Amino acid sequence: VKIDVSGLNNEKGETATVIVLEKLEYSVQGFTTVTLLFDHTADVTVAILIDGEEGTKDWTNVGGLVDNGSGGAGDLLLTTTGNTAGDTYDITMTFRVK
Repeated sequence: VKIDVSGLNNEKGETATVIVLEKLEYSVQGFTTVTLLFDHTADVTVAILIDGEEGTKDWTNVGGLVDNGSGGAGDLLLTTTGNTAGDTYDITMTFRVK
């Protein structure tokens, strides 16, 4: 779990229930894939980042990427495939909660 939504408070001071991703900045070296998912009964894929890729995914112009999945916690998960010693990824996320 990269973001535990239940451990955060929204702007009203209430326990958050939804993550809204504004932007991802990333660099992947060595991993076949790095996948970000919203944790639900049927997980919702946010992004699949691949080896040698770096860049930015920016959803601010559409109000952010809103987690609209159902069932489950709604946390943000990260999984990897094809990794070996020395592989790296750097991910910076800008998000808000509701």
